[in-house]
Amino acid sequence: MQARLSIFTGQNVARVALSEVSASIIKPQSIVISTIELYTPLLMNSKPEDLKQIKILTNNASTFLWITGGNLYKAGNPSLSLVLGLSRALMLEQPSLRFIVFDIENTKDELMAAKENLITLLERSHDDSKKDYEFFQQDGLLYISRFYPDTILNKTFSDSISSDSNEISLREAGRCRLSMKYSGQINTIEFIKEHRTEVLTQDHVEVHVKSIGINAKVLISYKSQNGAGQLIHIQDLYVLGNQIDTKDGTSALEFSGIITRIGATVSDFKVGDRVLAMAPNHFRTYEYVPEWACCKLSQTEGFSVSLNL
Repeated sequence: MQARLSIFTGQNVARVALSEVSASIIKPQSIVISTIELYTPLLMNSKPEDLKQIKILTNNASTFLWITGGNLYKAGNPSLSLVLGLSRALMLEQPSLRFIVFDIENTKDELMAAKENLITLLERSHDDSKKDYEFFQQDGLLYISRFYPDTILNKTFSDSISSDSNEISLREAGRCRLSMKYSGQINTIEFIKEHRTEVLTQDHVEVHVKSIGINAKVLISYKSQNGAGQLIHIQDLYVLGNQIDTKDGTSALEFSGIITRIGATVSDFKVGDRVLAMAPNHFRTYEYVPEWACCKLSQTEGFSVSLNL
C-alpha cells in the first residue's frame, strides 16, 4: 500500500509508528492515513500517551483517513467504531480538518480491494462538493453512511407515542364523537374514534348524523383577533367550556340523519329513513336515540333546514 500511495501522490510516503509521532515528523497540512485500529481497538482502551499522539496527528493533518477493521457493515466488531464519534466531534471543532473513517473487514480479499478504494477516498477528500466522511467496504464495494429522514416511519412512530390530532375528513374518520383533550380549553376540541355498539336497545334506532343543531341559548359568542387583524367569531359551548352540567355530558339537543339500524320492537321506522331527532347527544357521527324521539323527513326536506324549524 505504501508503494501505491507513493505513485498516487508522487511523493515519498513515510511509515511511522504511533509511539514515534511528533510535531517535527507530522508537518502542518499533512495527509495522514492511520491503520492503528485495523486489527485491534485503541480508542476503547487508550492511554494518555496514545491520546497525546493522536492529538498531534489531528492538529497537523489537513486530511486524516482512519482505517478500521471492524466490519461495521455487518456489525462485526463495535469496539472499533468509537472513531466515528471522535471524527464527528473533531470536525465540528476544527472545520478545516477532513477526518475520513474507512471501515473494512480485515480479510485478505478485502484488504486487496481496499488499496484502490483508498485512492478513491483520497481523491474525493479534495472535492468540496462531496461532504461524505464515513465509508464501509463490503465485498470490495464502498458504502456511504448517510442519514436521511424516513418521513413515513417518523410519522408512524410519532403517532404511536403522541396523542396529537390528525386532520382528516369525517368520511374517513368513521365513527367518532366530539371531545376536548383539556377541560375548558376550546382550542383542544377534537373528534375521537369510537367503536360500534353491537347491542342496540330494542326500542332505539341508530342514526348516521348528517347535521346537528346548536341552540343559541347554550352558546357564548366572543371575538378573537388573528394575526391578519381580522375579527373571527368563535362559538364556545357552555358544556365544553365547563360552565354547566348536562346529563352524561351531552352537548347538543337535536340532529338529523339517516337510520342505519333499528331495535327489535321499532315499528315506525326502517333502515334508510331520513329522520329529525330531538334528543340530547354528544356530537357523534352515529347517535342512538329512542324511536319516539324521531320524526320522519321527506326526501325534499333538507337535513339542515329541518333543524331550524
